[in-house]
Amino acid sequence: MARDALSQIEAFAPGAYEGLARHGIRSTRELLAEAYLPAARSALARRVGIDTDVLEGCLRILDLARIDGIGTCHARLLVEAGVDDVRDLARRRPSKLALSLERANRRARICGHTPRHATVSRWITAARDLPPALETAPR
Repeated sequence: MARDALSQIEAFAPGAYEGLARHGIRSTRELLAEAYLPAARSALARRVGIDTDVLEGCLRILDLARIDGIGTCHARLLVEAGVDDVRDLARRRPSKLALSLERANRRARICGHTPRHATVSRWITAARDLPPALETAPR
């Protein structure tokens, strides 16, 4: 499977892929670009017929999966452990996050293995150098 393929997104209903393609979105990169702003995400969800919460969850996974070494499995695990996006990952402490990932994987059984501390540390370092793919709404 290509890293930029929309088929990475397991949470979408089958018709969602065709709906995205009808709107010119054929890759994860195009989806992230189209959905950069919160208002654009809501409008896209309405146009394509995707639940807004499902779209938001998928975008969080795709944002994290931009980091080298993070596939959709580990991105889902990061989300399960409470990581919101690349910016949030960049602020994490490797030792605490590694422990959270271990607990989340034991509880939810998302990935075949839990990443080691050194891997988590590399992800955090990479996240600090990566520009945001999604603008967050003001809190």
